Amino acid sequence: MALGEPQAVIAAAVGCSLEDLTARFGVELLYGHARRRREVVGLMFAKARTGNATLIKELHDLTRLVAAERAAEGEQTAATPARLGKKVEAQQAAETAGVGTEWGDDLGQAASLN
Repeated sequence: MALGEPQAVIAAAVGCSLEDLTARFGVELLYGHARRRREVVGLMFAKARTGNATLIKELHDLTRLVAAERAAEGEQTAATPARLGKKVEAQQAAETAGVGTEWGDDLGQAASLN
């Protein structure tokens, strides 16, 4: 029904508020597009298997496009290293505190007094 329409337009068409729409149909709004796309691609595959050359080419192009998008996403993810948490950063800083300074030996582990 929505076909990419903004949620406010969908709410107006259904006759409810935007808040009511998101409360009652949150899952459908979140996953509806993917489900519809899966259905359409399934229909395209079925027709392509019957020998429809246009749909075979369309599916080929679609597959290449999705592969290129995923490769681009992978490059972006690889280019941005994951940030460590504050506690992990503090622990790593504490482990190397004083290394290469005259205070380095003083900051090491204290000898056990037992």
